[in-house]
Amino acid sequence: MRNLKLAGRIGVGFGLVLAIAVALGAMAILDMRGVQGDATRLKDETVPQVTVANELERSALLTMYAMRGYALSRNGDFLDKEKAALIDANKYVDQALALAAAHPRLVIMKAGAAGAKAKLDAYSKLADQTESAVSNIVEMEKAQAIAEDIFHTVGTGYMDSIRTGGGSAQGRLARLSAVAGLLEAGNRLRIANLTAISSGDPDPLKSALDDFASFSSRMAALKAMGGTQEEKDQLSDLARSGTDYSATSAAILADVQALAALDGTRGTAAQAVLDAARMVSQSGLKDAGTATALASARLVSAVIMLAAGLLAAALLGIAVALAITRSITVPLAKGVAYARLVAAGDFTQRLDIHRGDEVGMLADALNGMASKLNGMVATVQQSAEQVAASSQEISSGAQ
Repeated sequence: MRNLKLAGRIGVGFGLVLAIAVALGAMAILDMRGVQGDATRLKDETVPQVTVANELERSALLTMYAMRGYALSRNGDFLDKEKAALIDANKYVDQALALAAAHPRLVIMKAGAAGAKAKLDAYSKLADQTESAVSNIVEMEKAQAIAEDIFHTVGTGYMDSIRTGGGSAQGRLARLSAVAGLLEAGNRLRIANLTAISSGDPDPLKSALDDFASFSSRMAALKAMGGTQEEKDQLSDLARSGTDYSATSAAILADVQALAALDGTRGTAAQAVLDAARMVSQSGLKDAGTATALASARLVSAVIMLAAGLLAAALLGIAVALAITRSITVPLAKGVAYARLVAAGDFTQRLDIHRGDEVGMLADALNGMASKLNGMVATVQQSAEQVAASSQEISSGAQ
């Protein structure tokens, strides 16, 4: 360092400051690249993951509620909404699978989307079965209404025939009571049908059918009570209509039971889709929190490093400036003092500066100049002494 030229020393000093600035810039760029990577991950992976998962969950809920409404009300508008929501759910599942395929880090999304896809396929089949069961119920309800109307019409006509027919009053009263019991059981069966269809609960209809199961034995008892031929024909019609009424009610019970079972299975499949969507959404939110915290930490680290680096650069710059200034001014001050001594006629002193830079060369030149001046002065003094001696000899010779 002592042998460096002044330009080299200044260059080294500024080079150190520049190196610190470059190092600070490099570290800041690395941190910013890290923050950029976190932001890109949030934009391209995490936010789409949460968005798709939430849309999938919303579509699954709409599908489930619309199908439930259709199963209870048999309103075609609910079915249209269910089909539209199911299409959306499948679309979002496909988007989730594509996003997971494009970003290998989305392992949870890949597993959740695959599971949701399988459950949606199963749900779609169950929805078709539900639609079929509801259609059957609608058709059987029409058939049951016709059978119930015939049953009550025939039963009422039979009671009118009993009232106007012959036979003992006690016999007619017994037959009227028996027919009234059958019609009452039919009314209970009708109410149970409506209750089962509207609520989806098959138990009331099952109980009413169990109660109506004694229809055959009651009909046999009525036949045994006798009556006119017209009454016997009406009784045969009542038996057929009662059998049809019971059969249509039993078919409705089977469809309601199938629909109830489908509701449970379909609900399980829909819940699995919802659970998968929530799992993916929660994973995305957790990933977003992690990425945000990491980006924040990197920003804080970058600010701290920049502040520390700037402080270090400032201190180093001051130190280098002071060192360079002192390496120039201190030797120059010595050189000025030495020049003054030489100017005063003291040629015996020497500058004690031994450096390879310009200041060292200047000191060497001053020392050489003083040495030569000292020799010249000595020569002049010697010549003067010789002149003085010659003058004295001349003076003595003259005398």
